[in-house]
Amino acid sequence: MNDKTPQFLSTAAAAQMLGLSTTLIQTLVDKNELQGWKTRGGHRRISLQSIHDYQTHARMATPAPGRVRTMPRIM
Repeated sequence: MNDKTPQFLSTAAAAQMLGLSTTLIQTLVDKNELQGWKTRGGHRRISLQSIHDYQTHARMATPAPGRVRTMPRIM
């Protein structure tokens, strides 16, 4: 990141970056899963670092392609 990279993003920008809905982003901020704060006008600003951390955590929790485990089927 350089000096011109914003350190905080809007809810919409965070949602677009993560591929999630703005409502889910708001919920994640309220649950402290994403670090953010509210402006005087009630808008949220989400830390870019917490977005990167969330992406890293989500990648680690997702199984690698081709390694998806399927449940045995009872016949």
